[in-house]
Amino acid sequence: MGASAVSAAILVGGRARRMHGLDKSSLDVDGLPILERQLAVLRQLSDDLMIVTRAGAPLDGESPYARVGLRIVSDVISDGGPLGGIHAALVHAHAPVTLVVACDMPFLSLEFLRHLAARVEGVDVAVPRTPDGYHPLCAAYAHTARPFVERQLATGVLKVSALFSMDLRVAELGPAELAGFDPEGRMLSNVNTPHDYRQALSRTLDR
Repeated sequence: MGASAVSAAILVGGRARRMHGLDKSSLDVDGLPILERQLAVLRQLSDDLMIVTRAGAPLDGESPYARVGLRIVSDVISDGGPLGGIHAALVHAHAPVTLVVACDMPFLSLEFLRHLAARVEGVDVAVPRTPDGYHPLCAAYAHTARPFVERQLATGVLKVSALFSMDLRVAELGPAELAGFDPEGRMLSNVNTPHDYRQALSRTLDR
């Protein structure tokens, strides 16, 4: 799948309450901010990259993310949480497939994201599933997923995993499939808390 066939969106709109309001994307992991680590991967996959922030956040030159030189878009529907971020990504995407990643995932794999985007063929969403459940903030969404996201937002049920109880077509990437791309089991980890951040730092040292 070529770079023009895939959009990529980094969701930065969370309030990071468990990280005391810190910008998680700016946290340094192995010598680089998480956002820079993600961009080093995503720029190899897509010609249409965007930062998705919450409604009302500054855009363009006033945004703290302007330095990375990407399109900056905001939620179309306010207070929709990560589900609203996925919706905004699909609204603003130029390509038929959109990779959506949370801004606090430092260990994204180029090979895995390329495989994930390819797995959307014939379905509405391709999503990893581990024993902990679905990982919809590291998933690939076809443009056909947008009506399902809008329908769920309209109900006020903002839990993203509730999408997968609807009748959209889902390709699940289970533990056996994931292991081929992530033998260390760290790729889908994120940095929600100070403890998570310490764990991320320790994982770079354990390589």
